[in-house]
Amino acid sequence: MEEIYKARRIRTMPRLNLDTDCWIPYAEVSWEEEGIKRIQLLSGPSDRFKVIDQAEVYAGEMAIAWIDAEVMGKFHPLSDPGKLGSAAEPITARAPIRRP
Repeated sequence: MEEIYKARRIRTMPRLNLDTDCWIPYAEVSWEEEGIKRIQLLSGPSDRFKVIDQAEVYAGEMAIAWIDAEVMGKFHPLSDPGKLGSAAEPITARAPIRRP
C-alpha cells in the first residue's frame, strides 16, 4: 500500500516471519527536505499478525504515528537546541496505535 500523509510518502510492506508464522509490519516513510531525500524505515512486532492485511494496517498506522510525532517535534519550541543551549533535545510525542 502507498499513500501520502502530511507531504510524506508511506509505503507498507509486511514480511512473513517464518519462525513465528506471523506477518511483520514494515513501513517506509520518505520525503524531501531542503532538496535532500529522507527515508525512515519502521518495523512492528514479529509475533502478532497471522493475517497480512492486519500487519499492513498496523504498518500504516505506525507510519502515521511516527510522522505525527516527527512533525510535532519540529514545531515544538524546545526542538531548536539553539534557543535553549546545547542541552535541549527535540521532543517527540507518542501517538496511540490501534491494535487488532
